[in-house]
Amino acid sequence: MGRLSFKLFRNNARKFVAKPFDMADSYYSFLKQMNGEGLTQFLLTSDTMINLLLSFLHSKNNHLVGITLYDDDDIEAKEHITKLFKAYEDGLLDEDDIHFRLDYLESEHSIDLDAISIRNDDYGVMTIRSNGVFDTYRDDWVDIVLCELTKAWNQ
Repeated sequence: MGRLSFKLFRNNARKFVAKPFDMADSYYSFLKQMNGEGLTQFLLTSDTMINLLLSFLHSKNNHLVGITLYDDDDIEAKEHITKLFKAYEDGLLDEDDIHFRLDYLESEHSIDLDAISIRNDDYGVMTIRSNGVFDTYRDDWVDIVLCELTKAWNQ
């Protein structure tokens, strides 16, 4: 099975929806078509990305693979953030610690998350970007992403 891409939207009932998206197609035409179907695109702020990542990491089957920052040249910040989430996975930090430390980085150093990659023991790797597009090789991820995003959004 090849790489699958999905775009996140919210429907009129304010529920999250993931629509298959072919990266070869026009992104803006796709958004216009979805808008015509009553869907509004969903973009993830850094705070939402943090909540989503924490939600994913609550499951012992999910593990952080990588983080991409908007300023991906800032290797030191990227390594620092990755270490924070690793400490969270290892039980050395709690959610409040993560939020406090990342809020500081975001406000003092303008650190913004662009993408996160998660590996699930059963379904492989999934990468989700702040533009609401996620890629995977297994469509099993769709329900997982929608469930975890709903949890993260409601925190």
